[in-house]
Amino acid sequence: IVFSNRGARMESVTYGKRKIELVAGKEKHPVNGYLDFPLYTSRDELLKGSALDKELWELRSASATAVSYATALTIAGKPAELVKTYTFNEKGYYFDLSYRITNLAKDAIDIPAGTLRIATPDFLGPVLKNYEGNYNAPSSVYVEADSDSLDKGTKGGGIFSKAVDVGEAKKVKWAGVMSRFFTLALLPQNFTAEAAEWDGRKETKTFRTALVLGAETIAAGASTEKNVKVALAEKNKEILVSVDKSLKPGADVNKWIEPIRFGVMWLLLWINKFIGNFGVSI
Repeated sequence: IVFSNRGARMESVTYGKRKIELVAGKEKHPVNGYLDFPLYTSRDELLKGSALDKELWELRSASATAVSYATALTIAGKPAELVKTYTFNEKGYYFDLSYRITNLAKDAIDIPAGTLRIATPDFLGPVLKNYEGNYNAPSSVYVEADSDSLDKGTKGGGIFSKAVDVGEAKKVKWAGVMSRFFTLALLPQNFTAEAAEWDGRKETKTFRTALVLGAETIAAGASTEKNVKVALAEKNKEILVSVDKSLKPGADVNKWIEPIRFGVMWLLLWINKFIGNFGVSI
């Protein structure tokens, strides 16, 4: 991972032995493809972005397992400090992300429900030569709190839904962005997501998706911290479940199709034991 203090973002992420670049969209796609994980203070920022996305943050600390950035921001009209920390482990396929907000005002900051949003990147790779960004088939995804099924956010409405600027689903286990081969999911750790929101405008190419936070009061001089686990892995059920059981739908395999897929794969691998050439075996 290559970091930048501009927006406290990941400018490059190479995945696996093949070193697949997941930060896509910087050149050919008209979106901010960096993996920046912003904290937004309004629904309007979710759609238009924030000045903090492009500002230079202060590098607060860095080590072999963690990097931390800090910046000033305004919440409910009052000054605060935001420290964003990425923490890594040797287990792979996920990292931890924390947002510590410190109240710099002389009185309390009252944050209404639905004010703060922890957001995903606009887009997710891989970067593929000779293919435009749309080949990645990106989408906003989420799993509702009382469900074990994956739902995808629609853009521009559909047969059973009207067009909206911001799509919304109440009470979710996790939310993220998905490409043809990879899943990126934000899993709340010390809070409950009141909702998931995503850019539903048909004309845009962004698939930014956010966890919406509840109400909170931060006393003068006090801090609050929100932690999320960020899963970033290929759409492999075993890998995703190893990160969190609720990520099983993130493999994006239909429960009716999966048994057929498993049977076909088993048969293909069995045939290939004798032939030794997948082209002929297929």
